[in-house]
Amino acid sequence: MMPVLNPNKLSESQLNALAECYEEIANEPLKPLPEMDSDPVRAKIDEAIAYALNLPNFYILRRLLAQEPVISLRRL
Repeated sequence: MMPVLNPNKLSESQLNALAECYEEIANEPLKPLPEMDSDPVRAKIDEAIAYALNLPNFYILRRLLAQEPVISLRRL
């Protein structure tokens, strides 16, 4: 089992915060996965989710994930 966010359980203010972020970045390109740690669009997505769900900033997770060999395309 993997927990998945149920959008039907979000409050109106949470949905509005996420929708506002979507409107702001909908036409912005994402950098390739190996560059995810320096991608301002991915940062905005993470910030919006953290804000809407009252989570701490999780930039460090994106930074660590970008270093994984499968993502970074680097050998061990």
